[in-house]
Amino acid sequence: MNPINPYSGLPGTKVRTNAGPAVTANQPASGVGTARTAKGPVVAQDHVTLSPAARSLLAAQTSAPANAGRVQGIKSAIANGTYQVSPQRIGQGLTQDAQQFLPLTTNNKA
Repeated sequence: MNPINPYSGLPGTKVRTNAGPAVTANQPASGVGTARTAKGPVVAQDHVTLSPAARSLLAAQTSAPANAGRVQGIKSAIANGTYQVSPQRIGQGLTQDAQQFLPLTTNNKA
């Protein structure tokens, strides 16, 4: 049984394929570039254009973080077992995060 088409192989059923007519040099697909493969037939190619914002995000992903030295220091302190956890700083961070999600209340009884 084919997991994509569970009806394939049953008597009286036709197998449906997505293969269309071949793209030739005389009939390029509209809106799609074409390229010739090593064997000779023309194959449709997709093209992607990145926006300037997407390019800057991609560059930010591949570059080293600005605080790489601090990150490396924390990693080595954890590996050495010398990293000190501060419950007070953790609590302050949790409180700040929770306050961001609390609704603002107004006092209209002035």
